[in-house]
Amino acid sequence: RTDVKENDDNYTFEIEIPGITKEDIKLSVEDDYLTVEVSKEVDNEKQDDDNYIIRERQYGAVKRNYYVGKVDEDNIKASYNDGVLTILVPKAAEAVKKFIAIE
Repeated sequence: RTDVKENDDNYTFEIEIPGITKEDIKLSVEDDYLTVEVSKEVDNEKQDDDNYIIRERQYGAVKRNYYVGKVDEDNIKASYNDGVLTILVPKAAEAVKKFIAIE
């Protein structure tokens, strides 16, 4: 699940990703999209040794794209605490509309 907040200067993403280490998360920005990829593989040999009665958690790879438009890619910051990935995405300075005089 994701919450996205916007203010004049940036977007803040709060994404729930429980049970994952930060090494399993890959972030990228390309063509105005923020991409969050998570990949967690199950050790099948270990799984066979465990005596699960119920196994509802799924593992594998998930990828999600978020449209962010033009952003300041060099100043994006991310942190991961207690199963929540927080990403601060600064907006790029907007171009000012400029009128051109006709001579």
